[in-house]
Amino acid sequence: MTIQHMPNTGELNRTHIGLGIAVGVLGILCATSSLTSGQKSGGMLLSSLFSAGIGAASFAFTIKASQIVEKREGVAERFRLQEENIAYMQNETIAQAKVQKLQLHAGAKLQVDEVIAEDDARRYYAEYLGVDPDDMEIDLDEDEEEEPEAKPPASQSAPVQPAPVIEQPSPPVTPVATPGPLPAPVQPAPVIEQPSPVAQLPIEQPGICQALDEIVVSDISTVFASATGTGKSVSEAYILNRMFAKYPNLEAWVIAQKNDSFCGLREKGRTSLFDPLNPLLAFGAIDEVYNIFDARRHMPESARSSFKDQPVRLILSDWHSIWDTCREEKWYKTNFSKKLSTLVTVGREMNVCLLVDTQSYNVASLGITEDSNIRSNLNILCQGYSWIDEQGRQRGDFNMIRNLMKNRYLVPVDSDSLIEQLERLKARSMEAKTPIIFSTIGSKLQLLPDLKSFKAVM
Repeated sequence: MTIQHMPNTGELNRTHIGLGIAVGVLGILCATSSLTSGQKSGGMLLSSLFSAGIGAASFAFTIKASQIVEKREGVAERFRLQEENIAYMQNETIAQAKVQKLQLHAGAKLQVDEVIAEDDARRYYAEYLGVDPDDMEIDLDEDEEEEPEAKPPASQSAPVQPAPVIEQPSPPVTPVATPGPLPAPVQPAPVIEQPSPVAQLPIEQPGICQALDEIVVSDISTVFASATGTGKSVSEAYILNRMFAKYPNLEAWVIAQKNDSFCGLREKGRTSLFDPLNPLLAFGAIDEVYNIFDARRHMPESARSSFKDQPVRLILSDWHSIWDTCREEKWYKTNFSKKLSTLVTVGREMNVCLLVDTQSYNVASLGITEDSNIRSNLNILCQGYSWIDEQGRQRGDFNMIRNLMKNRYLVPVDSDSLIEQLERLKARSMEAKTPIIFSTIGSKLQLLPDLKSFKAVM
């Protein structure tokens, strides 16, 4: 609605005020000239008084007219401000509608991306195990249907029982295993002796590490947030082993607090150990990865399809403690923080992204803000584990998973059902002595198998 105020041409305005002032001045001049003339008569005196009266009346009219005009102009100004406010509200409503439309579009795009990631992971299992993808999907569905049934054995740690598999290898795993006298699919000592340890480590069961294998084939940056002692480094070793096995041309650099091997990256000179007294030395890895991204983004769009099998990853290990040391430094804010945020938000199409393991899922450490669209730029994993140490004390917890699932910015689904599922898995986790992992890809909770053999080659 638009309010219009049409001025009345018959009303007083500033032109009338100007005329009143002019008449008043003329009256005063006439009165003055009559009194100063040489002829002092009664007629001249009356003329002078008449002129003075006209001047005084004109000034009085001018003062009154000024008050009326100022009042009318004030009313008109209020009408104008009201019209501007209405127009602003209308524009803001339109802008909010456009933002909601973009958010809906981003949400729909994210659902498609999750479906594509799950399909890629399923095809990856099929290629690795030498089975038909449709057959494997049926097996997974049957496992999911059998999951709600209560099973008496305490050794069950997932919908697929791992104990029988260790004692008797299943047919899908046999084609992948390397010929040798190994009695079981996973034997840490023989695997380390093989010339190619990554290729000799099979997946124990189809789909048992689905939450981790989806990260292997994902081209979106990943934040792996877990408390200390929950087995995060073991799961990260599994991801890196699977990535090197699937992508022989993988290029990766590491910034870390600890001098771990990271599947041979340390031996290749790709690991930078962070020194809080001289932090710039380690941050050269960010420049290396960003330069590759910058070169790829300058290539024509037709050439970008070749990047699918040439992933580049920047691994930021124990990143929250590193970021907390440098976040207030000007050189970090103006350079490296912007490069990291660019890799997160734009690096997907170039297949250049981050793998961040940290003690907090605070996405501000990557130079981006936490909002409802963050999931379109990040995969988030969170792992929980609780155990009893040698002194009988309970260590670890599942609080970080619970807090993450309650964060509606990062997990925009019903958290109550997820928390109920977490409570059901906690007892099985403590019995099987294996962690629980949550992934924002499909918002799934899973009980992990024993992956310590992968850590042995990291």
